[in-house]
Amino acid sequence: PIGAPEFDRVVKYSWTPSTWTPEADLLCKANEHCVNGVAKLVGYEREITRISKLRDGLTFSTPHKNQIPYDDRVLRVLAVTPLGRPLKEFGSILELLECLRDAIKVHRSLYMESGILHGDISVNNIIMTEPAKADGYKGMLIDFDSAHDITKDPSGRRHRTGTIEFMAIGVLLGQQHTYRHDLESFLYVFIWLCFVYGPKGKGKEPTNALRAWSTFGSTFKSRVKVKFCDMGFGFGLLMKDYPAECGECVKQFITTIHEILFKVRPGVEVQPHEYAPEEPDAMYGPILEAFEKTIREIRQEG
Repeated sequence: PIGAPEFDRVVKYSWTPSTWTPEADLLCKANEHCVNGVAKLVGYEREITRISKLRDGLTFSTPHKNQIPYDDRVLRVLAVTPLGRPLKEFGSILELLECLRDAIKVHRSLYMESGILHGDISVNNIIMTEPAKADGYKGMLIDFDSAHDITKDPSGRRHRTGTIEFMAIGVLLGQQHTYRHDLESFLYVFIWLCFVYGPKGKGKEPTNALRAWSTFGSTFKSRVKVKFCDMGFGFGLLMKDYPAECGECVKQFITTIHEILFKVRPGVEVQPHEYAPEEPDAMYGPILEAFEKTIREIRQEG
């Protein structure tokens, strides 16, 4: 049956660009640095085959001068443990907050202790876990295909990957990906789940404002305009759709995280969506404190 020891691992096949660091290598590095809350490797194969090998011996027409060369992707496989539940299956706002809090703790440890930036925070890349099987964590990050080892290339990637509604403004603009962008994505994940699934995880249709995050226009530039509005002068309008049944303290929590990420700072020349303190805990710290405060308040009400 599901839940038995033999069902405590996942096998994943993926086709990733040959220039990307294999997910297994990043997980190995995280494990070597004793980063808790990260999936443990059971086994992996760095390369089964690749596009260039499959094309070998075949004849193709001469590419057009404006045609982009094919992407030499590599087929890889890995097995990891433990299993977790999809984030969308949360049963209460408290469970959702505890899961995201722990996922952010994992993100901080990955970044600060092993130099790994996840780079693709979305609803599908965070799972709910049993603390007894996940180093005491109730939430974990998965899918490191887009993760980046900043110790090898501090400049970072500028490609746009992930689920578009959760992409940070700077990522949509094609800027160098930073830890602050991932924290911004955590905010979008919470807003989305809170507004769409409510306090007990019962799904409904996204509001027009949230739907626009992924459907407005056909370019990254058009999506940037929507996010700029919703996180700027239009934030109050966005919050009018807040489900009152989630509670006033959760509404204040969203406002607090928004202020940490987007407030205008006197003497800081860059725009709020570009501001990433050199000391990461200057941003991680207040955000995690806001999580703890809200979790305490919900438990006291409870």
